[in-house]
Amino acid sequence: MAASPPSPRLLPAIVTAGGRLSGPLTESAGTSIKALAPLGGRPLVAHVLDALRASGRVGTVAVVGPRGHLAEAGIEGHAPLLVDEGQTGPENILRGLRALAELHGSGGKNDGHVLLSATDVPFLTGDSVRALVEAAEADAADADIVFPILHRRDYESRFPGSPNEYARLRDGELTGGSVQLVRPSAIEANLPLIEKAFAARKSQVAMARLLGLPFILRFLTRQLTVAQAEEQASRLTGCRCRALVVRDARLAADIDSVADYDYARGVWDAHHHHGRGAAENPGGGTAPRGRHGT
Repeated sequence: MAASPPSPRLLPAIVTAGGRLSGPLTESAGTSIKALAPLGGRPLVAHVLDALRASGRVGTVAVVGPRGHLAEAGIEGHAPLLVDEGQTGPENILRGLRALAELHGSGGKNDGHVLLSATDVPFLTGDSVRALVEAAEADAADADIVFPILHRRDYESRFPGSPNEYARLRDGELTGGSVQLVRPSAIEANLPLIEKAFAARKSQVAMARLLGLPFILRFLTRQLTVAQAEEQASRLTGCRCRALVVRDARLAADIDSVADYDYARGVWDAHHHHGRGAAENPGGGTAPRGRHGT
């Protein structure tokens, strides 16, 4: 009788749930805590946790954010490890890594990949997460940081009319995913640089400035390539950085503005209006009616 194939390795995961909303988006969501903004009657972070659990490739999940508010919303029952937030996003990642290391008694010595997910990717599915992990294992197993990117055509084939923004490179118009794989040593060795990158993350030009003048010029003239970005990131961090081209837009569909939130609610409503099951995650490519749809 043939032996059963070994079970796939389960990755520990960190969900960064410390982000705050402001202005009109706070009013629209009814909360200042992004993780708790409702979609389909549930907090955004609950959809993410469902996807991680359904993937079959994720083990312990640490949710890092305002612990009291998350516990009050019932998130503690969905995540084995709820970690109180620090002052910044990168600090929250570090807190999550240390909590995972303490829980597993590794003393920080386990340097396999950890999956990082934002809290505002509500259309993420188990299939999305599993496919990303398998692609990273196949094509970027030696990388310290694996960052998924998508072409605009692939994003808009699933989310037509989306207000999503894109970086224009020589390779095409691209957008980044909100789920990554990293080695703990890469985060700990580069925390100051990550803090600077985090502060610049909303500005493509500010991010390019951080990476150097030649990088800026190539970016602004649309001569920058993905390979050059990988090379520069690897040089600055001293780590092996890999931009992994994927096609599943659910890895990148996040919520940073009222337009994003309106669009996400439109996708959700259109999905259920067409009679699909309540437990099934939307995002199948039908544009919602209204402001961004046709």
